[in-house]
Amino acid sequence: MMNFLRNAALTALLAAGTSAGAASYIGLYSPLIGVQYQQDLDPQSALRFGAGLPLGSVGGESSSLLLSGDAAYLYRLTAGTSSYVPYLGAGLGLTAFTGTNTTLIFNAGVLLGLEYHFTDRLNTAYEFGFGPAWSPESPTVLFAPSFRVGLNYRL
Repeated sequence: MMNFLRNAALTALLAAGTSAGAASYIGLYSPLIGVQYQQDLDPQSALRFGAGLPLGSVGGESSSLLLSGDAAYLYRLTAGTSSYVPYLGAGLGLTAFTGTNTTLIFNAGVLLGLEYHFTDRLNTAYEFGFGPAWSPESPTVLFAPSFRVGLNYRL
């Protein structure tokens, strides 16, 4: 299974690098204070990479910081001139809590989203995800929902 995921990721990255004429987007997303880059592979599919830095928490004499990164494959269910574009996807992420100790959390999930195109260059996306999260410090695998709101600008 890991070889399949690694090969799929490498194939997708190579396709992103050779997709002449495909649209590229930069944007912001929340609930983290995040930036993202999205590269269309064709009119219906895209790869998205994000990095987030939410507001750190400070408690007493110790402080902690949360850093997050993710990659996702998105498949648009409709392509064309519609302002509303639903999509499905799958993603992988890594979150690091730093402070007294560093804790890593790995997560994967399926995604369901809706893009709304204000113009040809500006869109927003609303996304719901669900999947497992695992930390090397704990044998427990948790299943948790996620929500993401993004604003993208086509380069």
